[in-house]
Amino acid sequence: LDSSNVIDNKFIIKGFVEYPERFALSFNEYSATVVLIIENSDIDIKIDAHNIEEPLIKGSELNSKLSEYQLNSKKIFKKIEYLFPQFQKYRLENNAEKLEALGIEMSKIEQEYIDYSFNFIEKNKDSYIAPMILRDQLKTSKIDTLKIINTFNQLSDKVKKSPDSQIIELLL
Repeated sequence: LDSSNVIDNKFIIKGFVEYPERFALSFNEYSATVVLIIENSDIDIKIDAHNIEEPLIKGSELNSKLSEYQLNSKKIFKKIEYLFPQFQKYRLENNAEKLEALGIEMSKIEQEYIDYSFNFIEKNKDSYIAPMILRDQLKTSKIDTLKIINTFNQLSDKVKKSPDSQIIELLL
C-alpha cells in the first residue's frame, strides 16, 4: 500500500535502486510476509494465497539465489521438526537424560545451519546475497563475532557498499 497500487491482485513498482535490498510484501488478510529482493531488473512474482511462504519469483538472479539458500536451510531445520514430538514426549515424562541428548542433537543441527550459511556466503562473496545472510547471522542465538568479521572482510569491495554491509559494519 505504501509503494504501489494493487489492482485486480496485480501491482507494478518502477524505479531504480543503488543497491539491491530485501523488502517484505505484506497482506491485509494474512499475517505472513514474502521477502523480495528489489534490484534493477524486471521481476515477476506470483503468490498463491494458499501457499504464501513459497512465492514463484522470476527474472531475478538474487531472488533465485536467496530461494536456493532458504530451501536448503529449511531442509536442515526440518530435522529439528522431526525431533520436536520426541522433545514433547520426554518433557512430559520429565526424562532429563533424553532431553539432554535431544538438546545436543538440536545444537548439532543448529551448527549445521551455521556452517551451511557461512559456506554459502564464502561461495557467493561477490553477490549481494552474502551480506544479507551474514547480517542474519548476527541475529542467531550463537554469534561468532570473529567469524563474522573474517567473513565480512572476504566480501568484495562492491558488495561491502550495500546497505546490509553498512549495517554489519556499524554493528561490528
